[in-house]
Amino acid sequence: MTKEELIQKIQASDLEESAKAAWVARIEEEGVTAELIDELMDAIQEEIEKGFTQLGVGDTQSEEYKQNAKAMIDEVTAANDEFNATMDSIEEDAQQGQTELLKSVDDLQAQAIKDSVEE
Repeated sequence: MTKEELIQKIQASDLEESAKAAWVARIEEEGVTAELIDELMDAIQEEIEKGFTQLGVGDTQSEEYKQNAKAMIDEVTAANDEFNATMDSIEEDAQQGQTELLKSVDDLQAQAIKDSVEE
């Protein structure tokens, strides 16, 4: 990667402006080295982790994360159970309505047959 390409990538990154300026200055001074790229990658990873922390996504092994994940799973499970119960009730109502409708059709057919026989 050339110095210009690396500078362009830094300018396009989500790093803070002061960090971008510091990295560009360092690249201009030192050139592109494996050590510099490693350190830049670490700095970008730190920014990514800060973003996750701001979003409430932290260390997945922390007790707080585990508690939050469990609470979220419990909420989703409860919502799913409520949804399934509602769907079961709707299905039961639909089946009952279908049964009543079929009985009404049968009654009407029987009445039509009876009326035609009587005529």
